[in-house]
Amino acid sequence: MHDDDPRGFEPPARADEPGSKRLVADGGRRWPSLTALQRDCLEGIACLEREGEPTHEAALARELEHTYPNLDDTRLYPTITVLVGHALLERGERRGDGRVEYTPTDAGRALLRARIERLADACGLILVDRADGTPTRETDG
Repeated sequence: MHDDDPRGFEPPARADEPGSKRLVADGGRRWPSLTALQRDCLEGIACLEREGEPTHEAALARELEHTYPNLDDTRLYPTITVLVGHALLERGERRGDGRVEYTPTDAGRALLRARIERLADACGLILVDRADGTPTRETDG
């Protein structure tokens, strides 16, 4: 589904209903309001950055090639532009080779972190902060 496709944009019965397409109070966006490609691009940029790899479009396309074998600039660039517009990615300075690199914003990182926490909770896993080894959430029992 393309970003401009009107399907799936019906408002929920309640503002707090899961999957709400509304902006949240802190100005961020909810995970389900992004397309699968937008979510994968945000995650891919974060992974490349963590690994110390370049975070330009060509590197992201390589990162996503197994999931999206036919991904090209006509889909990738507009998707990244939407993420920049939602303030989830930040566009960096043009490098010497003419490529622009992207980094997740604090809002983008918070969205990824919230997703990880929801998945860990659903699976009954405890997340541990790598920096100091403390659990990021306590167990229920």
